[in-house]
Amino acid sequence: MSQGGGGIDVLNLSFGPAEGGFDPDDPMQIATRSVYERGIPVVVAAGNSGPKEGTMQPLALAPWTISVGATDFFGEKLLDSSSRGIPDQVSPTVVSDGYSHLVIVGGPDFGPGTSFACGKVSQLAHWVIKCLELIAGNVSDLRQGAWSAQSRPIRLPVWGLADTGFDLRATDPWPTEVQSILDRGGDTVQLERGQSELDWYECVLSELDHYGLKVKPVADPDMVKHALQMMAKPMPQYKPHEVGAGFLLDIEVFKMFSSLTPSKFAVLFCGGISYAAFLTISEKLDSELGPLWDQQMVETTRTYFYYGYRVRVAKVI
Repeated sequence: MSQGGGGIDVLNLSFGPAEGGFDPDDPMQIATRSVYERGIPVVVAAGNSGPKEGTMQPLALAPWTISVGATDFFGEKLLDSSSRGIPDQVSPTVVSDGYSHLVIVGGPDFGPGTSFACGKVSQLAHWVIKCLELIAGNVSDLRQGAWSAQSRPIRLPVWGLADTGFDLRATDPWPTEVQSILDRGGDTVQLERGQSELDWYECVLSELDHYGLKVKPVADPDMVKHALQMMAKPMPQYKPHEVGAGFLLDIEVFKMFSSLTPSKFAVLFCGGISYAAFLTISEKLDSELGPLWDQQMVETTRTYFYYGYRVRVAKVI
């Protein structure tokens, strides 16, 4: 189940036991940790036992997972049923729309809930991880003197799902650009990169080197989790143990990558950046260089890495 070689990029678990605490020796916890340690983000439904505190399901309590609560369509009201954490101890990572746009086996009475919100965040997560993978590859190519007009081949996302009732016949069709790749028997895409992008990387990396900040060579699950938290829209009417970092839909991801300034890049790719270094990078480079990508480039990544996913389903027995 490793990344690459036909494995999955993100694992979605829209299920879990309704009760019980966190036991790291539980077989399911061991399994999710194993997936995480192989570099694959694990996105888990927080549970539907709210609104009381301390009702998050056990799989969502694992610190290596991305746990998801549920809101209304617009991210304005947290669903009463969405499980809550405990103040200053545990919380969902983010929340998202808990209503489904898919056909569900069993009819329309199934839901709303965190299972649907979880699936939406999983789809966002494979968009995020592919963008981070693209950026990390560009940095490596520059460091190794291998920069060219096209990026490294990036594999179209593969989304791992547990069969919990989704009718996969209802999934959206692939974009034309993605379908043409698959029709040719391919599963990767290379994106254009120009001189302005090269100049951006060179300036930013030079500044980071000056401060002794090392750029992570790969996009790992912790980076994806951090990115999702950075992107989430705060919900100030709720407490962190109820909604985590806030509400997340594709517009928040689009905004993040179309405003990826040098300081945001440093926060994502350089672990342990000091506040002083962050301020210096922010003041010196953000205004000079602006964001890495324009909106057209971000839209291109959305086509291939958000709409262009493939699904693999494991039966729950």
